[in-house]
Amino acid sequence: MATTEIAIKNGKPKLIWLFFMHRHGDRSPLNMGSKDKYNDLKYWPEGFGNLDNPGRLRMYKLGKFIRRKYEHFLTDSFREVYSRSSDVERCIESSNAVLAGMYPPSDRFKWSSELPWTPPAVHTCPVREDYLLNEAGTEAVPVIQEEIRLIQKSEQVKELYEESVEERKLLEKELGLDYDSFCKFKCTYSTLDIEERNGLEMPAWYNPELKKRLYKFAAVGFALAGGGTERLQQVRCGRLFEDIIQRMQLAPTGQVKHNEKSDFQQPTNAPSEIKDRKVVHYSTHDSIMAAVLESLRINSPPVAPGFGATLFIELYVDVDGNDQPISEKYLKILYMDDTESEVPVEKVLPGCKLNDKSQLTLNAFVDYVQHLLPKPSN
Repeated sequence: MATTEIAIKNGKPKLIWLFFMHRHGDRSPLNMGSKDKYNDLKYWPEGFGNLDNPGRLRMYKLGKFIRRKYEHFLTDSFREVYSRSSDVERCIESSNAVLAGMYPPSDRFKWSSELPWTPPAVHTCPVREDYLLNEAGTEAVPVIQEEIRLIQKSEQVKELYEESVEERKLLEKELGLDYDSFCKFKCTYSTLDIEERNGLEMPAWYNPELKKRLYKFAAVGFALAGGGTERLQQVRCGRLFEDIIQRMQLAPTGQVKHNEKSDFQQPTNAPSEIKDRKVVHYSTHDSIMAAVLESLRINSPPVAPGFGATLFIELYVDVDGNDQPISEKYLKILYMDDTESEVPVEKVLPGCKLNDKSQLTLNAFVDYVQHLLPKPSN
């Protein structure tokens, strides 16, 4: 049998839907020690915890990278994207910057000669109702706090504290920090890293070796706080996975029809925010990114998600020579921690059964995360 005949029989992969979720861009510090000399708003003119210019640029470049990577999948219409953000300004602003990079205005979207930009919609909801991208203000908080208390007593945290004795003594002395919770390691690393990124003079004791060790402690802290118990994984990621799965199940597998009103049509029974969208874009926080990585068991060794860190889920079908689907849906998961590298790494879900073509089918993915999904009674 000729090679071309084999290819047609087996089909060729076709990307039919794309999901990507990222951490916001660079920001000013959120938590600082009482003795930190930069704990003063004069060093942070935009206020604490807000996106800064390097963060805006990073996210804009991320959008341009996504445009290049998916050049043959994306059109010039931002209406093919459903964009949702945590209701925190640094996340919303990051969403806008990413979309600006992804969708430079074509002729039909140019509305001003003075501003080469088109304002796409970014959806959000109050923090108290956001079970997808920021559960910090929801009714899940007591459950999260209880799980964190349990983890605080665990052998893993005991080992972390034993390994970090000297570092904690130093930071308590120099910055006025205390480590009553292992979560504080995340804040310490983040604050010092931000100060260094902003060109501030760093103390002599902040050397490369200390920075390396603080990153390690922070990464462990993110992993434990994000998904240190199955209950934490359920609370932090269950509804998010449910949302992603529903969208993948509704993604059309056949040829896409075009019309004047909308570039992409999906099933008429789909929820309104899912219709006509072949790209889904979520903007969130490092805590959620870490929780997703930990829940999917693709966080080894643990990472402290960088600014703009992005998770991609690509949904495919195999098609024949007439562009008709001849396989069930399958997906690829990629993660890019360093946006400047522009190199997403494909991840393999440990223990997840692949089909005879070594593909991760949508059904297999559902089975893989089934234990984390909300029960009907929820």
